[in-house]
Amino acid sequence: ILLVDDHEMTLEGYVTILKQPSYTFHKASSCKEVYNWLKKGNIPDIGIVDFNLIPFAELGLHTGVDCVHLIRKYSNECKIILITAHDEALILYKMYKSVKLDALIVKADFTSDMIHKIVSENSEVPFLSTKAIFALQEIKMKETLLSNVNIEILMYLEKGFKVSQMNDFLNLSTVAIQKRLNKMLQEFD
Repeated sequence: ILLVDDHEMTLEGYVTILKQPSYTFHKASSCKEVYNWLKKGNIPDIGIVDFNLIPFAELGLHTGVDCVHLIRKYSNECKIILITAHDEALILYKMYKSVKLDALIVKADFTSDMIHKIVSENSEVPFLSTKAIFALQEIKMKETLLSNVNIEILMYLEKGFKVSQMNDFLNLSTVAIQKRLNKMLQEFD
């Protein structure tokens, strides 16, 4: 199990929580240490990776997500658990969408039972902690507002059309167009 965090106490906590005779652990506290360990031919079965890490800028490794991409280059079968203190919806969404994960956990949701379950069970669907679920649902809700019709409305506005002119193109009343605009403004404000 590859454990990656820039706090030694956190790394020791993972070892204590997961300690079993069948597990061996390698601890890394920076992106550079992850890179060097992988370059030696080591391939983890499981990676528990923090998002905020000491970067290795020379190779473009700045975050835990970058390290996950690197691990995936060496082993697409490695079970990856990304852990973060961030609970902002957009940041969590970017993490989730940018790399194949087996779990995304916000530290405020973390429990030892949770990590045991993820490490020991196989699942086709990525595990998401409660805060990660809410964040992704929030983004998904905003995504649905950007339906094709709403995108068309925004496109016509960008081209300088007035709301009253759009009903000729969109088969919507001026009131319906205005309601859609108000809803988008409210959601994205």
